[in-house]
Amino acid sequence: MRMTLLFGNTNVSKLFNKMEYSVSYERRAGAGEGTAKDGSTIFDTLAYKAIIELQTNGMSAEDMASLIAMLQSDCLLVTYDDPKANDTRCSSFHAEFGTAKIWAYNIDGIGRWFDKTTVKLTEV
Repeated sequence: MRMTLLFGNTNVSKLFNKMEYSVSYERRAGAGEGTAKDGSTIFDTLAYKAIIELQTNGMSAEDMASLIAMLQSDCLLVTYDDPKANDTRCSSFHAEFGTAKIWAYNIDGIGRWFDKTTVKLTEV
């Protein structure tokens, strides 16, 4: 199974565990939503927005620095596998990054390896 995951034009799928990939959807309510005079609920759905939750693989300090730099963008263009559309989809997301823990040092003490961490992407 191949996973499609691009941040901008950069393929980052190898940085993430494809078995820890999930997409959910959040309903965004409009201004017209509320309760009618008869007590019934009026729904005003503006859109359903995707939420992607990912877990990184362990990675080198260089890969971690590149990933963090990409995720610090105010608005990240992401191409991903969308189960609702049964196809790949491209949209803008805000990113939340979990804690990056050092997992190991190289024998010379210079290089660092980072353990798995989480990334949550929320469609804007």
